[in-house]
Amino acid sequence: AAAAAATMMQVAERVIATWHTHLQTRGLREGEQVQIYNPEEEHFETKWLKTDSGFNFLYVLPENLPVEGAASKLRSYNPFILHAERIICVHVGDEAMLLCEQAGISDENLTEESACVIHYGAEPTNGNTCKTVVLLVKDGQRIDVSILACMAAMPLRRAQRETAARVIQSFVKRKIKRRQQDQGVIS
Repeated sequence: AAAAAATMMQVAERVIATWHTHLQTRGLREGEQVQIYNPEEEHFETKWLKTDSGFNFLYVLPENLPVEGAASKLRSYNPFILHAERIICVHVGDEAMLLCEQAGISDENLTEESACVIHYGAEPTNGNTCKTVVLLVKDGQRIDVSILACMAAMPLRRAQRETAARVIQSFVKRKIKRRQQDQGVIS
């Protein structure tokens, strides 16, 4: 009886974890409208950020297009496609602002709440430079958490899944603490 109860608890925990991941990744699977920095034009442009159902690629599209199926259908839209395995880190808040300042990127709407920087490509420790995508997101739009949840859901990426899980847990804990502070429960 105890073994059956333990097994049922494990199944319940997996179901909850799967549902939680589903909720966190739904926005990127359906498409999220963001502002992305165009370094050639030196300004932010409205684009759509989207992932495929297997979380293999992160697409930057001019409109909310379907990404499942043949990639050739997207070519005429000139999409920017990131292989999700190449994403190294996602920065928000003061870290993202510092990276924007270092890159000389400024905009009146770029704040600690709206800045999101994605590093991808080669690991910077290997002597290679990684590349950067800078996003300006809407208030409450947690693209960073969605990207990390997608990374955690990808198969065969245990270390990155663990890192993504720690970041998501940290985010949830900070959000709970901030809510408690706002409600005067803690100081």
